[in-house]
Amino acid sequence: ATGCFGCFRLTSMLVNEYAPMDDRQRIAIEPIYDPSRSVWFDPDAKKYDKSDALWAFCMYSLSPEKYEAEYGKKPPASLDVTSMTSWEYDWFDADVIYIAKYYEVRKESVDVISYRHPITGEIATYDSDQVEDIEDELAIAGFQEVARRSVKRRRVYVSVVDGDGFLEKPRRIPGEHIPLIPVYGKRWFIDDIERVEGHIAKAMDPQRLYNLQVSMLADTAAQDPGQIPIVGMEQIRGLEKHWEARNKKRPAFLPLREVRDKSGNIIAGATPAGYTQPAVMNQALAALLQQTSADIQEVTGGSQAMQQMPSNIAQETVNNLMNRADMASFIYLDNMAKSLKRAGEVWLSMAREVYGSEREVRIVNEDGSDDIAVMSAQVVDRQTGAVVALNDLSVGRYDVTVDVGPSYTARRDATVSVLTNVLSSMLPTDPMRPAIQGIILDNIDGEGLDDFKEYNRNQLLISGIAKPRNEKEQQIVQQAQMAAQSQPNPEMGLAQAQMVAAQAEAQKATNETAQTQIKAFTAQQDAMESQANTVYKLAQARNIDDKAVMEAIRLLKDVAESQQQQFQSPPQSPADLMPS
Repeated sequence: ATGCFGCFRLTSMLVNEYAPMDDRQRIAIEPIYDPSRSVWFDPDAKKYDKSDALWAFCMYSLSPEKYEAEYGKKPPASLDVTSMTSWEYDWFDADVIYIAKYYEVRKESVDVISYRHPITGEIATYDSDQVEDIEDELAIAGFQEVARRSVKRRRVYVSVVDGDGFLEKPRRIPGEHIPLIPVYGKRWFIDDIERVEGHIAKAMDPQRLYNLQVSMLADTAAQDPGQIPIVGMEQIRGLEKHWEARNKKRPAFLPLREVRDKSGNIIAGATPAGYTQPAVMNQALAALLQQTSADIQEVTGGSQAMQQMPSNIAQETVNNLMNRADMASFIYLDNMAKSLKRAGEVWLSMAREVYGSEREVRIVNEDGSDDIAVMSAQVVDRQTGAVVALNDLSVGRYDVTVDVGPSYTARRDATVSVLTNVLSSMLPTDPMRPAIQGIILDNIDGEGLDDFKEYNRNQLLISGIAKPRNEKEQQIVQQAQMAAQSQPNPEMGLAQAQMVAAQAEAQKATNETAQTQIKAFTAQQDAMESQANTVYKLAQARNIDDKAVMEAIRLLKDVAESQQQQFQSPPQSPADLMPS
């Protein structure tokens, strides 16, 4: 930008102008050179972005030969320039021809036709000039006209003019806005006049004074011959040729005669009587030189402390100093953000007409990488069967937002610095440690790290730490989920192992109980056998009849058999007791 004002323009052009069958267009950004003297907006436009301007001029120059070859006519040479006033512009010169593009906004009435599908109820609205191209397609699809009304639309026309008249008649261009994007340094309205100022405007006077002082010092240094010896005429008589060429030949020594009296006696040696004094620098000039240098640094934002910053200073201190320095130029960044927002609005209005259906365009991601997006694509929803439009700018209204802040690289470096400090304070067994390590690796840059960063990115996706950003990453996540579902759940396996262990413990307890009961039964059998023997012996001793003895023995046998059946029945495990 020159003169505190810059400008660039958006224009539509063919993707391949040498292919006769390729009618695809693209939106390009072109610079405007020397905008302070070649771009003029409607003086009634007061907004920063000139969105309220109804016309604008963009002037550029051509050589007479190119002017004649491009427009097929010679530059006017018979214009009366003698009667031109000071405010009139000289469009033609012997060496250069000036022409201009004239942009004009017209508000025209346009018929808008609405169509409705009788089955789906879908409503489509088109301008009358668009219906001529798609009327057959609408009829085949079954759409029926339901409404027609007249609305106001902004249309932009551009023509090419010179000082003699129109070189190209007005023609309509895509979009609703004048495609000239202004960029200002500082801007005010004073006495209904737009005034602008750049970053170096206030530093121009100190710089001029500084240049004058340096010129004075240079002139003084150039005129100073150094210390010149002061000698008598007799001391140098006949030796003039040696002394007069001393600044050119730089001799190793210079001859000088002794001072003698009339009798020829030496009364003084061959030494100069003295030397001239060098020029003394004016103290006021030295102080003024220092002051002007400080004024320039203060106005331009250059800090001697920032330039002489030691290398061992803390990172937080450096960031604070950089933020303080950025505040001095914040107004320029804010104005640039306004201009970029205006460029986005103009681009959006042009893209609705330039980019057709199923058009692939190259986009730039936040990290600077390239990607491909499809404009006005149509896909079929598998669940509903309806046609869904993707990236269709002709439908709906959109807002353009611009934010001023640190760059993507600076924010990524800050993330790495913060997470590194967090990682150093974590325990080695912390479950969050691998996640933080993966995020740090994902945000670092280095030569030869692309494959490793891709592997790390996949691990972050699989673990659920990072979300997929494209279809490829979405497929990686889906494959990982399917693989996880096909494998046995480790928690279920652990639960089953715990249940089997519990069953084994229960069976062990049951077996131990059975062993205890068997031992008790054996002891009881032994006791009953002992009792039977005792009864038998008593019977023999007391002559008890055989019938009573046999009844006692049979009773003991029945009790023993009943207890034996109870012990022989198999014990039930906890699994058998569980309901099926």
